[in-house]
Amino acid sequence: MMIKNPELLKKRLNAKEEQAEQSLVIKLSGLMFLLGFDVYCAWNYAAQV
Repeated sequence: MMIKNPELLKKRLNAKEEQAEQSLVIKLSGLMFLLGFDVYCAWNYAAQV
């Protein structure tokens, strides 16, 4: 995409969520992903010890 249509890539990278609910959902899903990853790593470490 960078080679074929750099303007479209700029638009997509600079896109912001206009509705507050969507922004909140994105932030919460990112937080849940990080927490899930952390718990997975902790369980994996505990299983190996």
